[in-house]
Amino acid sequence: MLKETRDGDRIANPKSDASAEDFDDQYSVTDSDIQSPDAMAEEPSAQVVEAWLRLLLDPAMNREPEEFYLERNVLRLYRQAHPEYSKAARSWPLYAIQYWDTVGPVVKELFARPFNCMQWVLEFARETYPDIYGPQSPSNDAILDLTDVLYDGTFTPLHISAALGLEPVCLELMEKPELQGASVRERAVSPLMCALAGPEIFTCGTSQEQWDEVMALKYPELGSRLPVVRRLLELHRQKRIFHESTGPKGRLLMQLAFRASVLTDDHSLLKLVLQGGGDAKAVIDLILDDEFLSYELPDPTTSSEILSSILDLVLAPSKLNLVETDRQSLLSAIQDAFQGRDRENIGQVDITDTEFQEALKDAFLDDSIICLRRLMQHPCFDPNAPSLTGDANGTLLHHAVCDGLALFADAIVEAGGNLDARDHMGRTPLLVCNDTETLSMLVMEHGAKTTAVDDEGRNLWHYAAATTDIPLIMWLAGHDSRKHDNLKTATKKGDTPLDLALKSGLGSLDHHETEWVDSTTVIQVLMSNNAPCAEEVEGMSAQDAMAKILKGQKREQPGSDAALLRELFYTAANRQGFDEVFPGWGFQSDF
Repeated sequence: MLKETRDGDRIANPKSDASAEDFDDQYSVTDSDIQSPDAMAEEPSAQVVEAWLRLLLDPAMNREPEEFYLERNVLRLYRQAHPEYSKAARSWPLYAIQYWDTVGPVVKELFARPFNCMQWVLEFARETYPDIYGPQSPSNDAILDLTDVLYDGTFTPLHISAALGLEPVCLELMEKPELQGASVRERAVSPLMCALAGPEIFTCGTSQEQWDEVMALKYPELGSRLPVVRRLLELHRQKRIFHESTGPKGRLLMQLAFRASVLTDDHSLLKLVLQGGGDAKAVIDLILDDEFLSYELPDPTTSSEILSSILDLVLAPSKLNLVETDRQSLLSAIQDAFQGRDRENIGQVDITDTEFQEALKDAFLDDSIICLRRLMQHPCFDPNAPSLTGDANGTLLHHAVCDGLALFADAIVEAGGNLDARDHMGRTPLLVCNDTETLSMLVMEHGAKTTAVDDEGRNLWHYAAATTDIPLIMWLAGHDSRKHDNLKTATKKGDTPLDLALKSGLGSLDHHETEWVDSTTVIQVLMSNNAPCAEEVEGMSAQDAMAKILKGQKREQPGSDAALLRELFYTAANRQGFDEVFPGWGFQSDF
């Protein structure tokens, strides 16, 4: 027996020399076994489905296909002799699972006989999808391609049973020592692709254009293929079978996995495919291209679970072998997807206790609020845990506030973070604040106490004054309800905030003018708010200290920032009653 290749050559195939005598009479089917078309108006019985399968096991069809046009004539004559052949090929998969106890052994026999199985698959394709594989198709390429992949073993019984959801056959085939279809060949697809695609693998193949037209349609039978999908994923993890990872097929596989996850409400599928080496860039594009919206239900729970499960992989880098740029891109895409539809992290966090600690550090380093919120759902999360930089540095809240991570600080406080916790210097989280956004959130939204002092008696005004932090001083001047009390507070060394500001101003005289301007600005704001100071500062009277600071930078041009600041300083000093500070200065030739 010879087989025709796509190029028209013919090659011998020893397997096709089996004769009809090799088969038992048990596979002969009489006309009485198969119902007439009128009787088929109702659901067929188990006996009818079994009869269909026995017809497909006819020894006459245990042969390789002939040359294309000769094969067409042979089939025409066979259909005339067996009118139910086409119906049998097309229909039995619809009822096989329902009648498995009766027809199961015959189905397994069909899959075990290569040429009977090949002939059935070809007839199934011609009858189920005539516009693609039938005689009326505008091209013969599809049926020839299908013949080729069946013949050379790249489209195996495992692929076929996976696509049609024949779970018992598929699971049995997967347990064989020599697993057919284990490798992904260039011209074929993996059994996992078939299981996720279903019968549409016959119509769409690997054409992205074809899949784009049907991807969002509902396919209820997907649920019946989930056991097969999960077992294939497990075999892939065991390295017994492989699936597509990169390129157009890898991208399509990720899209099919996402579709299956949404339509079956099984959020783990996409995660497992990605974890098994799936194309991470395809997932990134999937999210960024708003593919989620194509499948989104009124309740976004399913897509939230999918995103959460993928986020768990990002949180545990050892589970997802990605270069850092891809990891960051995936993380950014997930965060955008969560924020874009007000989704929330859902489901148990799938990382170990050890992975949790590393993930928490990465969340702070990456400034990723979505990662922190996910980790807050882990049993190990403690809003009052020690700072990641060491116990001496306070709590996680101290860490977040010190780093200016306002969203982190807000989330931690909402989760129970203690605003009165102390670090090794006795500072509350507010006392390590360096930015007005975090300061405003802690004070205005969560009621953090601005009167808190550290072990040396310094409040936030002291810190801002000593470090010439103009934004913090300005914010406190405008919003601190305890401003007057805080301005009067003296440290254990007796320094008020203005005292520390004057010391900083004196120190700025030996540095660049910018530092002098900042120091003088802070002093001016404090004096404008009636801040008291000690009679002596750095061994001189407060008046002399102010005069020295004011005279310290005299090279500014009239109308410059420094000149304007000197004027404001002078005005503030006079308002404070220090009109004797600068006798004879006024605003004359120096300005």
